[in-house]
Amino acid sequence: MVNEELRRLAAMLSQHAPANLVEELLVYIDADEAKVGLEQLCDTLSDEEEPLSAEEAAVIRRVGNALGVTRASLRDIDELVVDG
Repeated sequence: MVNEELRRLAAMLSQHAPANLVEELLVYIDADEAKVGLEQLCDTLSDEEEPLSAEEAAVIRRVGNALGVTRASLRDIDELVVDG
């Protein structure tokens, strides 16, 4: 379920985010390191101030909580949302 959600997130992000972000996330998923991949994605999204849809942010929070990603990694995600 988590990997499926992350692949769905990657597909959503591929519509607007830099390709290297999506590719890196997929590499972590394939290496069975989804938690590390999501933490890295959150850090990069925050550093790059990459805009997110509300749906993308919801997937990140939901999967992050399921994987036990730290709140510190997830805290800036809501600030990146550009739509309701």
